Amino acid sequence: MGGLFAFLFLLSSTGLVFGLAQPQRVPFIGDRSRKRIAKAYGLPTAVFFILTAATGEPSEPPTVQESPSPQATPSLVESSPEPATTPEVSPSPEVAQFQFPQSTCGDSSGSDDDTWYPVFIDGADVAVVRQSFCADAVSTVRSETGNPTVQVASFTDADRAQRFARAVEGEVGQPSSPEPEPEPIAEVEPSPLPPPTPTVNPNAPVRAARQGSCDCPYDVDSAGRSCGGRSAYSRPGGSSPVCYERDR
Repeated sequence: MGGLFAFLFLLSSTGLVFGLAQPQRVPFIGDRSRKRIAKAYGLPTAVFFILTAATGEPSEPPTVQESPSPQATPSLVESSPEPATTPEVSPSPEVAQFQFPQSTCGDSSGSDDDTWYPVFIDGADVAVVRQSFCADAVSTVRSETGNPTVQVASFTDADRAQRFARAVEGEVGQPSSPEPEPEPIAEVEPSPLPPPTPTVNPNAPVRAARQGSCDCPYDVDSAGRSCGGRSAYSRPGGSSPVCYERDR
């Protein structure tokens, strides 16, 4: 019965500390029990139980902390980090096909009837394009947009121009066809002018003079004299022969 009261007394934190520190003063405990308690528990155990009860964590017997092992002395020579290796990137088939940089790019002139497909890189630096791709690249202005650009090359085949544009990250411009030659103008000979119409004198006789009949004033009678006013043309009421051009 006395052991039960001693156990209940030790359940409290004050009783636990008191009983474990000085078990000889705990009532209802015989000398044999006091010796067992003092032998089994000590002040560190009591402190452990108090902290455990205060924090609410499960009670576990304290463990002896091991002294930390001495740290290894760092090496005086630091190992240099290995350089990072950059993975090799294989060029695209278009780039490998053209093998940049080149001294000149594009097709050479084949015939006057070829259609040309220019390749442009808009907004590029012509010096960089010449160094990276084609040494004969030129700065120009796009005719269809008016934007500054660099013409890298020109091709007579549309498919080849598209492959080249993908290789240099550019684009194909508007194709240009040769201008048709103007047809020669046929020389037109001037038509000949009509002959000038001869001017007719209204007083010119319509025929030559006749002898023996005095129809017209310029006729002559049988004696060879001019008829004049004696002619039928000159007498009023007579016949009206056609003697002059004005009479026609």
